[in-house]
Amino acid sequence: ELLEETGLDVEYAPGGYQFSYKRVNPEEGDNYFVDIYRYDMDVTESDVKLQEEVVDPDDIEMLEDLIVAATNEALRQVEDANASAMSKLTGGIGGGMPGMF
Repeated sequence: ELLEETGLDVEYAPGGYQFSYKRVNPEEGDNYFVDIYRYDMDVTESDVKLQEEVVDPDDIEMLEDLIVAATNEALRQVEDANASAMSKLTGGIGGGMPGMF
């Protein structure tokens, strides 16, 4: 289901379902449910393989290291942004419990 909705293959990633958030506001008709999932997704050098035909073979290791570092930094920034958004959405219900948001 997550692969279909997000394009992320999390089959082997640690983590999973955390909780559901429900907003019921019958007066305004904007009721909704949100299922919250959290996965740890770090990229390692074994996940990145550049083809020698595409880049200078002498630069492959350096380029793969740069791609891994940039991707992991982007994933950390997304995690921080998600935590901030979830805190606003839930009014801080998470209580600062590590890994919850």
